[in-house]
Amino acid sequence: MYARFFETEREAHEALATWAAKVREDWSVSGPHEMGRDSAPGGGFLAAPWGEGFVAPAYRSQVRGRPLRLLRVVARGPFARWGERDRGTASAVLEVAFPAGGA
Repeated sequence: MYARFFETEREAHEALATWAAKVREDWSVSGPHEMGRDSAPGGGFLAAPWGEGFVAPAYRSQVRGRPLRLLRVVARGPFARWGERDRGTASAVLEVAFPAGGA
């Protein structure tokens, strides 16, 4: 999965909020959370830097090697394909990226 790129953190948060508002009413939507890599020394959170390989190919020329931060929102809800027997939980995810240290 690739993230959609935005020039500012504000634009990224607005895109997440717009997407979340369009999710089915019977689904739950998580708040945005930052995607970290592995744990930092001592077990803490290690943010960024992510690189252009994590954004959708259409946005890579805009990244130009800048370090990125990634945010993710997850929506989950009931799903039934053919009836009661095939019930379960479905999920959808939106990831956005913006320059680390940006506005």
